[in-house]
Amino acid sequence: MVASVDLFVSWMPAIHTATPRAGWLIAATTALALFALRRPQRRAKRVLALLLALGLCAGLWLAQACVNPPWRQPPLEVTFLAVGLGDAIFIAFPTGHNMLIDAGGVPGARFDVGERLIVPYLGARGVNKLDWLVLTHPHYDHYGGMEAVLDAIAVDEIWLNGDVPHDAAYQSLAAAISASGAEVKRIDYHHPHLRIGEVSLQVLWPPPDAADLDRNNRSIVLRLDYDRVSFLFTGDIEEPAERALVARGAPLSANVLKAGHHGSSTSSSALFLDTVQPEHLILSLGVPNRFDFPHAGPLWRATQRGISTLRTDIYGSIRFQSNGRSLALATCCRP
Repeated sequence: MVASVDLFVSWMPAIHTATPRAGWLIAATTALALFALRRPQRRAKRVLALLLALGLCAGLWLAQACVNPPWRQPPLEVTFLAVGLGDAIFIAFPTGHNMLIDAGGVPGARFDVGERLIVPYLGARGVNKLDWLVLTHPHYDHYGGMEAVLDAIAVDEIWLNGDVPHDAAYQSLAAAISASGAEVKRIDYHHPHLRIGEVSLQVLWPPPDAADLDRNNRSIVLRLDYDRVSFLFTGDIEEPAERALVARGAPLSANVLKAGHHGSSTSSSALFLDTVQPEHLILSLGVPNRFDFPHAGPLWRATQRGISTLRTDIYGSIRFQSNGRSLALATCCRP
């Protein structure tokens, strides 16, 4: 029930009211002016009526242009979906392209997060094709809903970190990936930067050979830049990968940081937070959860640095919009 309410409200920011086009406003006020010119008997009144009508026309056109200027492109939208203890992040680029990073999944749950939450959310947004589908690493809480997404929606390109578990759930997903017809790429930090209109997307992690790291620390880490606004998506990396990213001089400073590993004490270290210096720390969580996430350490470290912490278990789905110069935040619930 809570998940359904979260999903419904997360759609609400996508509902837009119609604004009349400038042509209709001009036509309406021109008709009003012609009507007014027929009524007065004296020349002064006719001129005054015409000036008033033209002033009204100009005012309405300017008001419409301010609300919906014809030169303004859609904003960048980044939505952290409330899928319980798991990650699912939908990015809508100003160019009309889109990306889904991870697809949630709760082991042992009686419903499919992809089928019940993510696919309906994408459908409500009118998404019938994903340009990029990213699996940061093959843990079930990141890929559990992905097979349902592949069954329902066409995908152009799938990014994987190269790990291949042998459990039945992942093998089923691997078969769905093969059957999808999407181009599949193994991703590391040598992958070329993507330029999507004015938005830049950079792969910061993992290295090509990460055999000495565990699966969490081999997560794909992505940096998104749109003019003066930036996001850092960290999968489930923990302190070893955080230290390595800082040591190699990766560009880490970001306005919005997705906390690694759902707010585990092993992630969001002091060094990493001091390097990224985010305004907002996003924790993707479900309550209750058997790991007792989030742990006190990351929350305390964020509070000490004046970082806003936003949790999907409290706020529901969390959406940011940006024109490249500022951020607008919308959540579906208030604590």
